[in-house]
Amino acid sequence: MNGLKTLQEIITLDIKVIIYSRTWGVTSTDPKFQYYLDFVETVANATYISLNEFHKYQDDTTLKDIDMVELAAKYYLHSYLDIVHITYDLFHELGESEELEINYRMIETMSSPALRYLTPSQRRCRFDDEPLTHEVPVYSTSLCYVICRYKLALKLCGCKPFFYHFLAGKVCDIKGLMCLSKYADNITQSPSQIGCKCPQPCDLIVYLPQIPKYTKWEYGYFDQRITFRWGLLPPTTKYRRDILFWI
Repeated sequence: MNGLKTLQEIITLDIKVIIYSRTWGVTSTDPKFQYYLDFVETVANATYISLNEFHKYQDDTTLKDIDMVELAAKYYLHSYLDIVHITYDLFHELGESEELEINYRMIETMSSPALRYLTPSQRRCRFDDEPLTHEVPVYSTSLCYVICRYKLALKLCGCKPFFYHFLAGKVCDIKGLMCLSKYADNITQSPSQIGCKCPQPCDLIVYLPQIPKYTKWEYGYFDQRITFRWGLLPPTTKYRRDILFWI
């Protein structure tokens, strides 16, 4: 043994710390340990599509006041000008002893300073410092989608899912999440189908994934480890949004 812990061991250890010292005070030998471990994984993997998985926890009073945001963590690759939303590209899953290698091609569109003299309706785009509402002080297409779905969630169930923690309003308890799960197909429709009017951003960076390469390690150093390698292919073309004529 070289004393190094695998990623899975580190994740499992961290979850055990959460379950024992910060939340429910049970050890790995307690009969309910696996039950709480499953709950943590359900929270961490929560999307509108998977909210129905909370049904087995809806009558558990020990989960009533849990801060779900504190339990959840995910990693995504996206532009610094934007965030992830429910209709974002599908994520990649890796199991033990697997390696994923993937390259991303970047496409960048930047705007001429002259566009600042036009109104958003004239140029048909918005800069990131031109928010649509006062709730969020910046603008991006994904943020616009999120706010649109957030308002729909409040309208349908009177609460917001915990992953909208940066927006005002009552956070759904487990029963509230079960309410949202009934409308998941509606809420997760394409933005245009649920009435979201979201202008395109004036400055835009898109990362296009290339064909991923998966490797399964049967033995050697990477056995029982999870490895993710990614690369960024430099753009050969840069697009510029500018004024051709001004009426």
